[in-house]
Amino acid sequence: MNLNRLRDFLLLLLLSVLFVSCAKVDGTDTPTTTDAQLIVSFSSAGIPLSSTDSMITYFTSSKDTIRRKAVRGGSFYSVSYTGLPSGSYQALCKVYTNADTTNTQYMYRYSTNITTTAGTTLTGPTNKAYDQWAASFYFYNSTYNLTAAIAKTPGDPYYEINALTTLPYKYIYLSRNVYATSSDSVQYVVKYGNSIIKTAGYKGFHSNQTDFASFAKASVTSYNAGDCSFELYNEVSDQYKVLYSKVFKF
Repeated sequence: MNLNRLRDFLLLLLLSVLFVSCAKVDGTDTPTTTDAQLIVSFSSAGIPLSSTDSMITYFTSSKDTIRRKAVRGGSFYSVSYTGLPSGSYQALCKVYTNADTTNTQYMYRYSTNITTTAGTTLTGPTNKAYDQWAASFYFYNSTYNLTAAIAKTPGDPYYEINALTTLPYKYIYLSRNVYATSSDSVQYVVKYGNSIIKTAGYKGFHSNQTDFASFAKASVTSYNAGDCSFELYNEVSDQYKVLYSKVFKF
């Protein structure tokens, strides 16, 4: 090979390398198909992906529960099944939002069954009535290093609390109310429930769907307002000292 042909060959090789490097596909909006995974897709019909902070998925089998944080793409969250022991799982997805203009955050949860051999695609939450994703009010308190979520929909009994195992307060109090307005514009309670948790035996994360079961089952023909409240308090000489309180209205 003479010098001119060698030069032409090297130039062609260089151009080929440059072409390949510039032809990379931006996979931001396209979930990878190299392994089975759970995908939660977002569209204009639901809450914007940009309004969310993160998504956590819990894979529960008869032997274990494995927690994984989802990877965020341009219009979806994805969680790979790679590394999960082969088999079937109940997958509990929790999508957390950023604070909105009223400084309110939400947690949306949805549970489905998956197998590690096949991918699953879900549609993201809409925050509308009868959505498959259950909406909860969600908050974090830095002073007591505590997070909690309380179901927004009156028919959902769910709440969860994640706190330290050693707590500087004796009680956690939760209440839920639903109101209606009479013909003479007087607001009255049509549905009420509460739960008091003693923290003496408390151990970290706690979720519950029984304390407000009766509240959730109680039928209400109509209502136009509601609230959920959360308090941390101590009892000293028959006096209650509230250390922290949070109220959500809807």
